[in-house]
Amino acid sequence: MKAQYHYSPGLIHIAVVGSAGAGKSSFINAVRGLSRNDPVAAPTGIVETTDTVTRYADPRQDSRMVWYDFPGSGTPTVSDWQYFNDTGLYIFDCIIVLTDNCVLDSDLAILRACKPFKNIEAFIVRSKSDQHINKMVSEKMPQGFDPYDPDMDAETRYLSFLKKTEERQRFIDETSQNVQTHLEREKLLPKKVYIICMDAMLATVNKIRSSEAIDEADLLSDVKGFVAKTARNGLEELQRLSAEASRKAEEARLAIERKWFEGVRPECRPSDEDISRMKAQYHYSPGFIHIAVVGSAGAGKSSFINAVRGLSRNDPVAAPTGIVETTDTVTRYADPRQDSWTVWYDVPGSGAPNVSDWQYFNDMGLYIFDCIIVLTDNRVLDSDLAILRACKPFKNIEAFIVRSMSDQHINNMVSEKMPQGFDPHNPDMDAETRSLFFLKTTEERQRFIDETSQNVQTHLEKEKVLPKKVYIICMDAMLATVNKIRSPKAIDEADLLSDIRGFVLQRLQSGC
Repeated sequence: MKAQYHYSPGLIHIAVVGSAGAGKSSFINAVRGLSRNDPVAAPTGIVETTDTVTRYADPRQDSRMVWYDFPGSGTPTVSDWQYFNDTGLYIFDCIIVLTDNCVLDSDLAILRACKPFKNIEAFIVRSKSDQHINKMVSEKMPQGFDPYDPDMDAETRYLSFLKKTEERQRFIDETSQNVQTHLEREKLLPKKVYIICMDAMLATVNKIRSSEAIDEADLLSDVKGFVAKTARNGLEELQRLSAEASRKAEEARLAIERKWFEGVRPECRPSDEDISRMKAQYHYSPGFIHIAVVGSAGAGKSSFINAVRGLSRNDPVAAPTGIVETTDTVTRYADPRQDSWTVWYDVPGSGAPNVSDWQYFNDMGLYIFDCIIVLTDNRVLDSDLAILRACKPFKNIEAFIVRSMSDQHINNMVSEKMPQGFDPHNPDMDAETRSLFFLKTTEERQRFIDETSQNVQTHLEKEKVLPKKVYIICMDAMLATVNKIRSPKAIDEADLLSDIRGFVLQRLQSGC
């Protein structure tokens, strides 16, 4: 593995790992002080841009660091259980585990695997803090609030700043608590979680002050401190530890494979008893259409169920939503509209520490549902494809693929195309910048639609699953569409609602 990765004695080798779409390539660019358009920048994009481990030298002359960009764990080509050993993470001096949402089993698997290797320093980094905080603020503001509105009055602006301060602190507190809770469950020592966003990281590296900064400076300082300490330890000791690590990693790989294959259950159809038991458990009602909303942890399933029922998150009968996992059991939600025959089910996220991908479909009893909506907020994960594969033998199950949070992704893509220092919230933005902003929004929106659709079809084809339309939505536009309000963010919300209603009507006419 050292030869394969061009391991160089005397340098510090840092692997950046984590789930697909967490922003690993963007992080490696930012921490090296590079924008995405720099000739030596790591490629970034909407779909997987990293399918092999890629080595990036640090462009600063006095740097002893070498950065490695790893393919995302949890994607169809990389299984969680084999990720650490098969990718040779045991040879690295430092591993940065990057997560952009809830802590996944793949993140914890890497941290557990690091534990026996005393020579490996691990850092936990929560990325995209700016996107998450902005979303939280928008949910606290009055309906129709537009942070980009140049004519925003002073009172609304003040309320926006106040809510941002409050939600920023809540995000920090809840994120830190969530990570510590999962570490404790896994019997891992407590670790600081560094909360960052890429714009603030790039600014901090380049010694520019950023209002979005949280832990960027601390992370850079601690990584540099580790690098200095490791360099002082001497090459002979590092080589000895690395040889021992290789031996242990091989033993660990064989042990994990044995446990994995002993624990895997063959795919099988549920018995009549299984079906009756799950229908009773979920209060299945003949004459109604039962729709399960499933997908990876943090994809926005609870928010989707609220929006598609025409409810804001603050409604008394809304599904609870939050920064960390809010759904740990399957929860049934009636549709509040009098003429509706649909019942919605909020299902715990696959890929979270307490739900394994391989058992998700059967253990959750998804085979009793009339319709399954697979919700993903980023790239297509193996857990998403596992659900679609499992649906295939059940001719009575209609499956929809929905890509959520389109507004956040498009805004992020637009910001990356704008000049450095661009602030979409700037009330004094000149006409030329505003025109460029609108142009880039139109271009990046179409690119997002095209690349997202192509990515899904590619994965479906690989899995020999029939092509399916991917519905691209955001929750604000979905809520607006349900309530018959026009939204500039809308993409496929109306199509999705129309197709679901068409399916419901057809199923009711056929006698369920």
